[in-house]
Amino acid sequence: MGAGPVTGLPGALAGALDGKVALVTGTSPNIGGVLASGLAAAGAKVACNDVVEATAADRVARIE
Repeated sequence: MGAGPVTGLPGALAGALDGKVALVTGTSPNIGGVLASGLAAAGAKVACNDVVEATAADRVARIE
């Protein structure tokens, strides 16, 4: 279901968000979920929120 973690970031993006925090609302398997995974892959700590709690929890599990 939905996109998995983002991998293989170009060198310029890997670690570009170290120490930053991102809040992503609407972490469904579509755009918001891919965005949350990409931000995490770039080093950000990501807080996920969605109207369906299980959807946000699934995204967190994929990121961790």
